[in-house]
Amino acid sequence: FVGYVTSVKDDSENKISYAISDIVKFLQETESPAFMIKGAAVSQVLWRFFDIIGVGPVRIRRASNEIEPVCQVAYSDNNITCWDFVKNICSRNLRK
Repeated sequence: FVGYVTSVKDDSENKISYAISDIVKFLQETESPAFMIKGAAVSQVLWRFFDIIGVGPVRIRRASNEIEPVCQVAYSDNNITCWDFVKNICSRNLRK
């Protein structure tokens, strides 16, 4: 888990508290850029998408015997969030 401090609060007794979120919060609040890629493995699509939005480096782990599905076309525009794009790519019924 990697956390990001989103706010700091200091109370009257000098106790400091931090609000911490993971990367998902930022992906949910960020508009997806226009993006399209053809004939790429799911990990390549995700890696390139995260690179475009400035998140990285990204490590994607797969089982050694896994055959990775290929996206015929993966695309996004600014009508969805970055998190919606990631969820859509990960949940699609992709051919192997």
